[in-house]
Parts: sequence; structure tokens; C-alpha cells
Amino acid sequence: MAQMMDSQPSQLMTLVVLFRDVCLPIVVLFGTGWALDRKFKFDLQTLVRLNIYLFVPAFIFVKVTEAQLDGR
Repeated sequence: MAQMMDSQPSQLMTLVVLFRDVCLPIVVLFGTGWALDRKFKFDLQTLVRLNIYLFVPAFIFVKVTEAQLDGR
């Protein structure tokens, strides 16, 4: 029973880290796009091009360079 109680905080911490590292950057990108659209009323085609040619490649580059690979 004690071992089961010890594993719950680590499972919760795993979920927190997963949310912070995977979900939060996506939510931030979505929120930034939504806020910019509301404030400046960009053309949808302009936002799509910015997303495809600037934001997504930058996001992928940062995530790939931060990845820790163990080489197995």
C-alpha cells in the first residue's frame, strides 16, 4: 500500500511535465494567434502563411534541439 502511495506523486509529476513540455507550447501558439487576429484582424491567408513558414518550423526546431536522445 505504501508503494502505491509513493507512485501517485510521480505519476502526477509526469502529467505536469507532459502538459508543460507538450501541450502548453501548442496552447500558447493557439492563444497568440487568436489574440493577434482579434487585435489586428489579419487576413486568414496571411496567418496561415505565417504559421506554415515561421511559427511551426521555429517550434519544431526548438523542440528538436531540446530533445534528449539516449542513442539506443
